Amino acid sequence: MDERQSESWHLSKTVNISHLFTTVVLVIGMVSYIGDIERNVAIQHTEISNIKQTMSDHRSSYDSMFGRIDKKLDKLFDALYAQQKN
Repeated sequence: MDERQSESWHLSKTVNISHLFTTVVLVIGMVSYIGDIERNVAIQHTEISNIKQTMSDHRSSYDSMFGRIDKKLDKLFDALYAQQKN
């Protein structure tokens, strides 16, 4: 009985080439996958920066447009007030 138990727990010091190849392929795949994620994050960071700049440009354009509208409304109200006064 003791002989059979010692034989069932046999450890080999050899390295199987298929296991080594599989490990190398998995490591290469993992590095490639992480590189793709980093590239996508960098691209999206650039796109977000561009969107922020565009929104800032639009905001300043809208502010100037609303300023012009406000001036025109003030002139219109002044004209209506002057007309009612006469």
